[in-house]
Amino acid sequence: MIDHIAKIDTARRIVYGYASVITEKGKPVVDLQGDVIEADELHAAVDEFMKSVRTAKLSHTTRQVGEVIHSLVLTKDIAAALGIDTGGREGWIVGMHITDDEVWKSIQSGTSGLGAFSIGATAIREEI
Repeated sequence: MIDHIAKIDTARRIVYGYASVITEKGKPVVDLQGDVIEADELHAAVDEFMKSVRTAKLSHTTRQVGEVIHSLVLTKDIAAALGIDTGGREGWIVGMHITDDEVWKSIQSGTSGLGAFSIGATAIREEI
């Protein structure tokens, strides 16, 4: 599921939001490709991404426009332990530092068309 930018920190050039939502109101989310991501799969993918990649690219292109500097996989167990009421939403929350001046200006002006995050990945499809 693609989710919107929730917060823009202008002074630090950071945008925050869910990079991926896997559960909404307690029900699994089916993404645009018809896939469902389990919490353990999301944890594994995010761990690997944060250890070795962290790049923010423009609309699934090779153009790097920043990097992910804050990351939290928020599951119901983690939310409960932290006292956070997510309303039944689980997913991956990111803070992305935007280094590309052109992209940053367009985000600030609201003309970028980049009002949301979307993850890109390769995976092996398993039929359930």
